[in-house]
Amino acid sequence: MAEGATVNTKQQGSETKKSAGQQEKARTDSGKFYLHTMAQNTHDALIILDSAFTIKYFNEQFCKITGHSPNEISGQDFRNLLDERDARILEERSKRLQNGEKIPAKHQFQIFNKSGEKRFVEINSSFFHDIQGNVHIIANLLDITDQHKALQSLNESVARFRMLVNQSPLAMQIFKPDGLMVETNTAWGKLWGIENINVYRGQYNILKDKQAQALGYIKAFKNAAAGVQTDLPDYIFVPPNIESPSHIKWLQSRFFPLKNEQGRIINIVATHDDISARKNAEEAFQRSEDKYVTIFNHAPVGILHIDENGTLTNCNEKLCKILHSSKGKIIGAKLTKKIPNPFIAKAVRETLKDGEGFYEGLVKTTDSDKVIPIKINLNAVYDSHKIIGAVGIITDITEQHQYAVIQDVVHKISQTALSTGNTYELSSIIQMELHRIINTTNFFIGLYDKLTDTISFPYMQDEYDKYQKVSAKGTISSIIINSGKSLLLNSAKISQLEKEGKIDKIGTPCKCWLGVPLKVDKEVIGLIVVQSYNDEAAYSESDLLLLEFVANQIDFSVRQKKANEEIRKLSQSVEQSSISIMITDTTGKIEYVNKKFTELTGYPKDEIIGKTPRLLKSDETPSETYDQLWKTITAGRDWRGEFINRKKSGETYCESAMISPIRDENGRITHFLSVKEDITEKKALEQQLHQAQKMESIGTLAGGVAHDFNNLLTVINGHAELALRKLNKDQPLYNDIVSIIHAGRRAENLTRQLLAFSRKQVFKPKIIRINDIITGLDRMIQRLIGEDIQIIKKLSKKSGIIKADPNQIEQIFINLLINARDAIQDNIKISSDKEITIASEIKELSEKDAVSYPGAKPGRYVCFSVTDNGKGIPFEIRQKIFDPFFTTKEKYSGTGLGLAMVYGIVKQNKGLIYVDSEIGKGTTFKIFWPETYGKPEEDTQIQIIRKNIKGNERILLVEDDDDVRQLSVVALRELGYTVFEASTGKKALEFLHSVEEPMDLVITDLVMPEMNGNELAKNIQLFFPKTKIMFCSGYTYNNLTQSGQIRENIEYLQKPYSLQTLSVKVRNVLD
Repeated sequence: MAEGATVNTKQQGSETKKSAGQQEKARTDSGKFYLHTMAQNTHDALIILDSAFTIKYFNEQFCKITGHSPNEISGQDFRNLLDERDARILEERSKRLQNGEKIPAKHQFQIFNKSGEKRFVEINSSFFHDIQGNVHIIANLLDITDQHKALQSLNESVARFRMLVNQSPLAMQIFKPDGLMVETNTAWGKLWGIENINVYRGQYNILKDKQAQALGYIKAFKNAAAGVQTDLPDYIFVPPNIESPSHIKWLQSRFFPLKNEQGRIINIVATHDDISARKNAEEAFQRSEDKYVTIFNHAPVGILHIDENGTLTNCNEKLCKILHSSKGKIIGAKLTKKIPNPFIAKAVRETLKDGEGFYEGLVKTTDSDKVIPIKINLNAVYDSHKIIGAVGIITDITEQHQYAVIQDVVHKISQTALSTGNTYELSSIIQMELHRIINTTNFFIGLYDKLTDTISFPYMQDEYDKYQKVSAKGTISSIIINSGKSLLLNSAKISQLEKEGKIDKIGTPCKCWLGVPLKVDKEVIGLIVVQSYNDEAAYSESDLLLLEFVANQIDFSVRQKKANEEIRKLSQSVEQSSISIMITDTTGKIEYVNKKFTELTGYPKDEIIGKTPRLLKSDETPSETYDQLWKTITAGRDWRGEFINRKKSGETYCESAMISPIRDENGRITHFLSVKEDITEKKALEQQLHQAQKMESIGTLAGGVAHDFNNLLTVINGHAELALRKLNKDQPLYNDIVSIIHAGRRAENLTRQLLAFSRKQVFKPKIIRINDIITGLDRMIQRLIGEDIQIIKKLSKKSGIIKADPNQIEQIFINLLINARDAIQDNIKISSDKEITIASEIKELSEKDAVSYPGAKPGRYVCFSVTDNGKGIPFEIRQKIFDPFFTTKEKYSGTGLGLAMVYGIVKQNKGLIYVDSEIGKGTTFKIFWPETYGKPEEDTQIQIIRKNIKGNERILLVEDDDDVRQLSVVALRELGYTVFEASTGKKALEFLHSVEEPMDLVITDLVMPEMNGNELAKNIQLFFPKTKIMFCSGYTYNNLTQSGQIRENIEYLQKPYSLQTLSVKVRNVLD
């Protein structure tokens, strides 16, 4: 201990030899020893504090209360063991005591022991001065934690009582015997018209109320005070605080005494029942006598008092109920010996010795062999630090114990129902587990077949009967099946049902029968039954409720199993879905992704879970899209849109997404569900379609412009040629006319490019080898691109055969090579690094392969390509490169029609063209041309140059354009021909029928009003079969043959044409 832990009492030497000072010291030491011995053996905790509240002395009981060792306590500030509030109270009390104020010496504090547990102590303190005059505080501490808890429980009981009173529909008043009202409820306040009933508590005295006298309350009160319950006759009551007639009531009042255990009247209770509705009803009915609950001044737990010898001296009624006994039988029992439970006896002995004891376990009741579970808390009672007895609180924990067993039983049955599909196994577990609670010696489960009206027994354990299947008719079980309700019967009730003809005698008669329906989704599918052959009271209503609970749990487990199966299917569907699914929390943190998501993005689950979708951002989706997305879904609405995201590999992809909020049962948004589909290929196809439609529209426009332009060029160039024939070279206008003709020639070339782009260029397809075309371009290629660029050829050994116009294929290569050359010259300065690769191969596309090439169909293609290692084409420019007149070259360096012409030729021949480019690395143009079969054709056509192009034949010229017609007429007449003219096909046909001598040749435009050239030709061939026909048009030969306007192998002259071309063509046709 802090001071005087050990005092040496041995006397050394003779007392007669000691000095006076030594004798005084010996007496002081002896005094300290006795004081220390007393302090250590007292039952109370004792401490001495200095003026700064430092612990100077303490005994062993103080260590027990605080849980600290002596070394931990010695010299510590006592206030550290208190909370802030109690520490301030301690300081204030000390000041007041030192100032001489008279305050109660005792005060309750809360001390925290070493483990942090709060202990309630009563401290009795006083001040004293030591020899030096220093102020000290001496205090003894009594641990009242258990009493505090008991008092708290009692207060809670009182609070519950007050709550019951306050919530009672009856107006209630509780008076002291002197008439003072100490309690009332809101029903009384409402009846009397009083809003604040608290004002009347402790203020209102019934014996002084004149209205109470008039109503007979005072007489009834006095009768009750004399121990006689008094019911007043029904009467009309006018509330003193409400003037409205509608508040007049019929009341029935009762006054009765409330007694304590000794039978002494402690309160008078008055109840007032509003019976106005009954009184005002047309048909009166006998109201049953009200039952009032007697209010007892008892705690809801058993309480006992034990004297210092362990003898039970007092107990409450609750304890008698717990032990199934009476006060007369248990008071006076010596608990350390009489109760046949060594653990309880040990707890009592420990309490009387050490101050506290505890026991939780089973105990046999005094009047029966029934064993119940209880919990006992015992605490010693002290008088002058001496244990003079103990107080015990006993709680019946039967319900908790039973509930725990039921919980375990239901849990095991439910788990079995979820895990097994074997009915016999499940039934066996049900019987075995239920046997822990009720008698299941005779137990069966019956399943009802509605179609056959039979009951089968997949499981039956019975002492006498064994059935596999019986007819449901006439059985007790049929009552449950038909009603869907449980049934508890004894032998008398069973006999009564037999007499009434509701059931038949089936099987061995039993004394007690209990059955409950088995339901799945509210439909009865069978029943669970237990029965006893020898005990009329084998089962009770509580057993029925228990069995119903088990049946409900089986129903729940079956439905849970179905739900789990549905969840499993749903989970597998989500996991195996062909669309990408992602679930995030409300902050966007990813909690789930399915397999398709990981396949699409390249991120495995362990890398993406916990991250946010920002990981996929490519910066190609506008920030406004994300702002609108969050604004929509956080408002609880669905959002639909598209993203351009980036995979783990860096590749971008486009996806269509629908993001929806997920709500809990309260409607609160807890997660977001994202369902996304990869639409990269779809977007590419849409782009291809858009491009094709755009090019088709531009092509149609270009073709129409070229057609009209060709007519104009025919007139311009023709008249220029006519004028040139009339001039000598030395005349001033000669060179001007030559310039006009040259410009016309360039304009003709421009219209040919437009017609190529619009797929209306004249072309003559034949079977050719692609490798032959490439090889034939060798000389021209080198001159075209220059000596400083290396040409690399990667041609397949098996040369692909296609049907195409060789001139068009050459045009394709020339335009692609020029583009490649320009891209290289802009990007590479060292000659040895400049490369263009020309390749060819046979490529067979399956249905799966064709998906990778938008617009392609499965089949065999001859693929040829041109690749450069130039600067590459940016993505945004790639979308426009095939547009006519689009160019990135400097002004006057290109027309912007080269790639447009390539595109037009490829599409005109049902081919496909793809561009693959990477900035800084180069570009590849790859063309897929449908493969054909057959022997390549040799070019045997020889152009015959005719010197004599004049003639004297009769020619009819049919042309709706006046300028073109007049020019052609003049040119042909100069050559000696007899020329007639007509502006329409109808006029031409009328003219032919009007002349006697037929025409040698009819030259007709194709597109004309009223009757087109093709219709005119058919009539000419019908009526004038010897007359030759030649067509001319601004449209192409191929376009006209494919559209069916003219037949193949017909004579045709493409506008614009020169007079020389016209002269040669006419002479060739006539000859």
